[in-house]
Amino acid sequence: MLDAVPTELAIHIIRSAALQFIAIDRPTVISLAQTSTVVYKVVAPVLYRVIVVSEKNMNIVRELMFVPDFEHLAQRVGALVRELLLLFTSIDDSGDTRRVLRFMTGVESISAFSGVAVSLLPETSSLRCLKLGYARELDSLPQPVKFNLTHISLYVGNTTDYVQSPVGYCAHVLGALPTITHVGLGLITVEDDDARWQWVNGFNIPVFELLLRAILAFNKVRHVAIRVSGGFVARYTEIENLLRQVKDTRATIWCDHRRLESWPKYAEVLVDDAWNERNVWSEARAMGGA
Repeated sequence: MLDAVPTELAIHIIRSAALQFIAIDRPTVISLAQTSTVVYKVVAPVLYRVIVVSEKNMNIVRELMFVPDFEHLAQRVGALVRELLLLFTSIDDSGDTRRVLRFMTGVESISAFSGVAVSLLPETSSLRCLKLGYARELDSLPQPVKFNLTHISLYVGNTTDYVQSPVGYCAHVLGALPTITHVGLGLITVEDDDARWQWVNGFNIPVFELLLRAILAFNKVRHVAIRVSGGFVARYTEIENLLRQVKDTRATIWCDHRRLESWPKYAEVLVDDAWNERNVWSEARAMGGA
């Protein structure tokens, strides 16, 4: 049927179908890619746009390394990857992991759970967005990565991390990232974390306000987006009121009501967000103000 339509229209139809189904029915997109070489070339950029590497599939990745044509295949696929999720709770500084990451030459966004994984990130000029657990992990970043980032997202739910000097904490983060324009602040807990209510109940709004105002004091910052999720939803009204007091339209907020039973469940949410091109900056909304 597609033989009867112009090539450009056929490509558009195939790519649109892949984009429509990739987030909800990946096997269908894989089947579509296998129909012909021409279709594969159209679908591959959609199919490999997001790659997840975790404890669940790392053994499979290692096995693939023993395939004779692995390096050629990895180079082709790696060049298509735009968003990489490194969902390790712990990771060895292994040659295998480093080898996998060095093929991700076109990656633009990386989410990393592990500080060690951060130290293994490729020194690629294409990387623009980095989503980390804690600010201290920035110290492990290769210098070329720091100098090209425009988007950084961090977990800030534990205010004891920066209670001594919110301004100093902010200077440490933003001072190391000269091209940063977008900052994401995560307030997230999961249900099976025994310490979740300790962080939620101990969350210090005045300290967080100092941090927020310190970030907004940087003229280079164009957007600060706050994600409120899990147990922190109980503090949402207070945080929303804070943004109204700050009166800076660059500061926005997203109340994410999705249930997070565990960190593995949170990882699934991250993957779903990646496939649907959803992030804290796209979802957060301003509270108004001058």
